[in-house]
Amino acid sequence: MHLQLPDQPGGGSGMKREPWTKFEKATAHRIDPKMMPLLKECGFYFGMMNDETWVNSRYQVGKRNHSDQLTVLSIKRQDRLPIHDWRELQRIKNELCGPEWMGVEVYPPESELIDTANQFWMWCFAPGAMEWPFMFHGQRCVSEDETGGVRQRRWDSDNRPSDLKTLDEIVESYEAAKKEEDNG
Repeated sequence: MHLQLPDQPGGGSGMKREPWTKFEKATAHRIDPKMMPLLKECGFYFGMMNDETWVNSRYQVGKRNHSDQLTVLSIKRQDRLPIHDWRELQRIKNELCGPEWMGVEVYPPESELIDTANQFWMWCFAPGAMEWPFMFHGQRCVSEDETGGVRQRRWDSDNRPSDLKTLDEIVESYEAAKKEEDNG
């Protein structure tokens, strides 16, 4: 499969990316037995044994179902370059776990750091599995406007939310909610 991907991680400008395709179940990659001692020492062993492997035009994702409440995703680009495109990681979580699941990426203490590949791990929790003390609670808010010093790229046409708001609409909605709260 030939990929045309952006020249910068995170969907930067440059070459046009191959269109997003539906994830398909793939044959799992076999791990070289000589690697097992190193993987165990680094704490990778449990996570390397994926229940399923999924691929699309841009990503390969290992999926490990630890329970009906927890799934761990191991995500890498097909070309093995670094990634950190929030929208694409959100889309992967939505497509492989569900849109109402919570995905968490961990930035560990340096003493527990494992950084050996352009591979990213996301721990996904079923709706209601945990209370999250660090969430932005409130209404959904998505935009692609670029005004007032804010910069946001356009959504891909095949994944464009139907409830996009302009920044003016977001401000109006916030002000109306604040006014209602103050009067309530």
